[in-house]
Amino acid sequence: MSVRPKVGLVQRFIPHYRLPLFKRLLESPRHSWELMSGPHPGGSVSGIPIPDGGAQFPTWPIRTVSLAGGKVVIQRDVVRHIRRQGYQAVVFELGWPIISNINLLRQARKLKIPAIGWGKGIASDGRERAAWRRPYERFLVNQCTAMIVYGKVSQEYIQDLGYPAERIFVAQNTVDVTRIISEVGSARERAQVLRNHLGLNGRLVVGYLGRLTSQKQVHKIIGAFDHIRSQGLDVELVIAGDGPERASLEALASTGALSGHVRFAGEVPVGGEGAYFQLFDLVVSARNAGLAVPEAMAHGRPVLCTPEVLPETEMLERDVTGFIARGYEANDLSESMMGALSNPQHMRELGLNAQTKVSKEATQELMVEAFDSAVSYALQGRPTCE
Repeated sequence: MSVRPKVGLVQRFIPHYRLPLFKRLLESPRHSWELMSGPHPGGSVSGIPIPDGGAQFPTWPIRTVSLAGGKVVIQRDVVRHIRRQGYQAVVFELGWPIISNINLLRQARKLKIPAIGWGKGIASDGRERAAWRRPYERFLVNQCTAMIVYGKVSQEYIQDLGYPAERIFVAQNTVDVTRIISEVGSARERAQVLRNHLGLNGRLVVGYLGRLTSQKQVHKIIGAFDHIRSQGLDVELVIAGDGPERASLEALASTGALSGHVRFAGEVPVGGEGAYFQLFDLVVSARNAGLAVPEAMAHGRPVLCTPEVLPETEMLERDVTGFIARGYEANDLSESMMGALSNPQHMRELGLNAQTKVSKEATQELMVEAFDSAVSYALQGRPTCE
C-alpha cells in the first residue's frame, strides 16, 4: 500500500465555514493533510471562534502577531512545524499582510519542498490594489510552485501578475453546498416557524444576512426598501446579523413609513442560517458580498447584488441565476428590487437556476479536488486535471 504524501496547510485561524472543507481534505485518498492554525482574533473578523475546533484535525498551533492594527501579520512556528513534521508540500494562505510568508517561501526552497499559495488575490471589496503593491505581490506569487485561487476573477488577477495559467488551480470559494441542498426540507420547516414568530403573514420578504458593519452598506438596502414600500409593494424586510452598525440601522428603520416593516433578528447562531435563507424571497447584498451569496443560491434563493466582481458573486448571471443592480446606490438597488419582487414566479425560477449552478460548479468537493490537484502538480511537475 502506497503512503500518501504528507501536506501541511497553514491557516491563520479556523472559522466555522471552513470546517466542512477541512474535514473533506482529511478524507482525501490522495494526500495526508494536516493543519497549522492560530487562534481566532475575535471581533468583526469573518467567521466565529470554534472552541477546540482544531481538536477534530491533526493540528499544530501557530502564534500570530498583528502589528499596525492588523495591517501587518507575522506567523510564528510555521517553519518549525514544517521541518518537524516532514511535510512533502505546504499550502499557505497568501494574504499580502502576512510578511512572514517571505521566510516561509525561502525555507521551503531550502528544504526543497513545493510551497503552494492559496488566496483571493484581489482585494476583498474588489477594488483596485494600490500600484505600489503589485511588485510585492508579483514577487510573492512567483515564488510559489502553484497557486490555488478563490475563483476565475482571482485567476485572472494572478495571471495579470505574470503567473503561468497552467500552475493556477481554481477552488471556487463556497460553502457546504451538498449538505445545504440535502437539508433544504428541514430548513423550510424552520423557516415557517420563524415566519409565524415574526408575524409576516404570507407577505414577500426581502432579507439580508451578515455582519452589520459600515463596509456592508446595509443602510442602502434599507433606503431601497423604503422606496419600494412607498411605491405600494406590500413587502417586509428582515435583517439577520449583528455588528457595530446595528443601533444606527435600527434608528434609520424606525422612522416614517418604515416603522414596523423592518425586523432585526440579531445574531444568527451557527447552523441557524438555513431557516433565514428559506424565509427570504429575495436576498440582497449592497457591498462586500461574501459567502452568503453561494449559501443563498444553494438554498434555491435568488440574490440581488450590486455589480461587484468578486469570486463569491461570479456565479451570478443577470436574470439567469440572480439579479444584478446597475450601480451601488440605494436607487439602483430599489430599481432591481422592484423588478424582482413584481414577478415572484421569475424569482423562484432564478432561485432554482442558482441552486443548479452552485451544485454543479461551486461545491466543497470540487474545492478539495482543486487542492489535491495543485499539490499533485507541484509534487509531480505536471497538471492532473483541467
